[in-house]
Amino acid sequence: MERQRINLLVVEDNSDDFFFLQRVLKSSEEIDAVIFHEERLEPAMALAAREAVDAAIVDLSLPDSFGLETFIAFHERHPTIPTIIMTGHKDHDLAFRAVQAGAQDYLFKGDPSASAIIRTIRYAIERQLLTVLQDEKASRA
Repeated sequence: MERQRINLLVVEDNSDDFFFLQRVLKSSEEIDAVIFHEERLEPAMALAAREAVDAAIVDLSLPDSFGLETFIAFHERHPTIPTIIMTGHKDHDLAFRAVQAGAQDYLFKGDPSASAIIRTIRYAIERQLLTVLQDEKASRA
């Protein structure tokens, strides 16, 4: 199987969590990830505006933004980038509200295995592509 090349934006201010994700992504046999990393929301949104980003992983506890508002701000500015929330807050109600607001998935730090992280990223990108194709088909009808 050929490795899928993706540009991934990771918005994470905790260096241990970022290095964990980086190790998972670099060791994957399924994806070849080009990783863009920002520790704050505003620079991440600016980077996403100038780079071709296939997916984003966003922490909800950043120095310049906190909680669901972090995702909402990113998603409003970049609605076509499939976004996965990965946070230390094990709050199932918040996770549900995030998905209702447009997040592709919500992962709790410490829970996901490497294969779950890779699968979540790949599925998020595929779901977004399907949405774009369905929207294009509907606009032609």
